[in-house]
Amino acid sequence: MDKESPLMELIYFLRDLEEVVDREVGEYTIALRHKLLAAELFLQLYLPTTKKVEFDEQKDKEAENSGRLQELPQYSFQSLVYFESFLYFIVSMLDVLANVTYYLYRSETKSIPQTDFRSQMTYFLKTEPKRDPGYASVLTKNAAWIEKVFDNRNAFAHFFTPFFGLVNGTVIFEHRKPREADSDRLAQFESVSSYMNGSLANVNTFISEYIEVQRKRVPETERTKNLRKIIGEKSDEFLKSTFFQRTVG
Repeated sequence: MDKESPLMELIYFLRDLEEVVDREVGEYTIALRHKLLAAELFLQLYLPTTKKVEFDEQKDKEAENSGRLQELPQYSFQSLVYFESFLYFIVSMLDVLANVTYYLYRSETKSIPQTDFRSQMTYFLKTEPKRDPGYASVLTKNAAWIEKVFDNRNAFAHFFTPFFGLVNGTVIFEHRKPREADSDRLAQFESVSSYMNGSLANVNTFISEYIEVQRKRVPETERTKNLRKIIGEKSDEFLKSTFFQRTVG
């Protein structure tokens, strides 16, 4: 079976999941796709604003030196909104995935947490690590970045606004856990662009690994095999026509 993009493999998997496991998961599968696409959208919206944050910083300094009342700089504000939205949709996507995962194991046990991804991760890694060693291995491999994205989302959304601004020409943010978790922690600063790109890459890798390990529960249906073949043929036709046009042109 040839692998396509993580999003396409997710679409195939979710179609099969509804047919093989339970049609009730339909609403969750739609939400999962939408939240993943939303995270990608906010990354694309964020990137153009970074070049304009430096101009905002200069306006900030001029206003401070002149004693004028300051308005929140336009692009700095936009960048922060896009970043917080990105964190929200990544976390929300993982929580929706927890609902999908619950249906995969529902015939075996009702004890798996359904709506909270981190609680579910604890279940597979600590409560019942022998339930599915393959999936537990995938979670162990991805646990660090998953915990980090939840910590960052919670810090920005629920507790306080960590530092977010321009330092030496790079827009950075302060990665830190909620205040009560460690009041004496040292600040950790990270490039926002690098973190967002890295997080989305981690999400795509995790989704690919998730689908691979869960295919034993959701085998590919004939409908999906036919769809994959049709899409492949259409892609080949497009590539050939594009190549022909470039060659002749």
